[in-house]
Amino acid sequence: MKVTEVGTTSHYNDHELDSGHFFGERALLAGEPRSANVIAVTNCTLMALDRLSFSTLLGPLRELIEFNTNLMLVRNISLFNNLGDREREEMVRALSTENHPAKATIIAEGQRGNKFYIIKEGSVSVTTNGEQVGRLEAGQYFGELALVEDEIRKATITAVTPCSFFVIDRPTLTGILGPLKEILGRSPDSARVKSWMDKLSTRDIAVPQIPFEELHELGVLGSGTFGRVTLVQHRKTKQVYALKAMSKQDIVQHKQESNVIQEKNVMLESNHPFILKLFATYKDPKYIYMLLEFVQGGELFSVIHTPRSDGLSDEHAKFYGACVIQAVAYLHSKDIAYRDMKPENCMVDNQGYAKLIDFGFAKRIRNGKTFTLCGTPEYLAPEIVLGRGHNKAVDYWAFGVLLYEMEAGYSPFCDPHGSDQVIICKNIVGGKLSFPRRFNPECKVRWGAVLEYLLE
Repeated sequence: MKVTEVGTTSHYNDHELDSGHFFGERALLAGEPRSANVIAVTNCTLMALDRLSFSTLLGPLRELIEFNTNLMLVRNISLFNNLGDREREEMVRALSTENHPAKATIIAEGQRGNKFYIIKEGSVSVTTNGEQVGRLEAGQYFGELALVEDEIRKATITAVTPCSFFVIDRPTLTGILGPLKEILGRSPDSARVKSWMDKLSTRDIAVPQIPFEELHELGVLGSGTFGRVTLVQHRKTKQVYALKAMSKQDIVQHKQESNVIQEKNVMLESNHPFILKLFATYKDPKYIYMLLEFVQGGELFSVIHTPRSDGLSDEHAKFYGACVIQAVAYLHSKDIAYRDMKPENCMVDNQGYAKLIDFGFAKRIRNGKTFTLCGTPEYLAPEIVLGRGHNKAVDYWAFGVLLYEMEAGYSPFCDPHGSDQVIICKNIVGGKLSFPRRFNPECKVRWGAVLEYLLE
């Protein structure tokens, strides 16, 4: 099949499709005019699926994508940290949408209100006593006090650009979840906390080979959601390590107990040169600690994206890719799906080798599928986006995205005009893999078959 005149403003060139390729995928999303001509070069046998049949079999694709992206948005709002997964899903289903033009007043200072807003698209200004005190962008929210009680608005919110909002009012939220004041005041279930602490007891964690009191702090390497990472040195051997400290209170409050346990268990049973090594674990009344291998080369992301350029040479992409795929193969041999591949989760050691880090989303999957929505949007496999269940194969998809980003300097399914998660998910589910113009023909031949196989 020959594809010509691919859109009036598209960067796609005329190209040919062979057996196993597909076209017309945007027809599954909406009844848009065709953006290209597809002409049979030889006699062809095609399998066709219309939008009605697709929706009947799998449900509306747009609704699935939007629900999952909205759920990820709500999960990232700290106000709702105490909600369970089912409560979040019910809240997402109850959200309505409001659109406002630029300069429109969304809420006014001094008025009473009962609506809570999440900015889906656009930006707004925050004004108090006639003075602008801030600006909020997509993904941020306002009006949360109106969900607690009949509060007077403390500020005026005005649309700076045309805006789209997710909205829920207090009666709706109370009807599905109960009073928000009670939700915010929840304390973690004592039985759940005790069970988690039992799993972190000295019977479950590795007995430290290095006593905690023999570690000397040299400096702070970085900070995260639950604590900080410091550079420490063992006083006797002079060996340096990275010590990751995580607040028990923050972990329980964010319901991340299982993720922490998964991360610890995966790292303790892993012994591979391209996986970050965990040497010991400790605890005290406030924190749990992981004594980790100190990796000095920084993130792979910083190697791919520099102030001068984005992307790597073929040789470097092959080298780092070989490190990563060997680490993934090792995890899969233990029936462990990694599920969080991205350049930020690969470190480069002082000899230049890549190492996988951050195993909070890792999960043992022996048979069947799991349905957890996790990972970075641009690296999600289609089965995760559609919520149809997934297995270890999602790591190969993410590996294909990583290879592409290392070569091209950007991910294959990104939103070229921003970071709209709906557009990203649409690209993942229905997008056609293309190659940057800077790829020479030889590069396309070498990488094309590999990437199309991983991302098909």
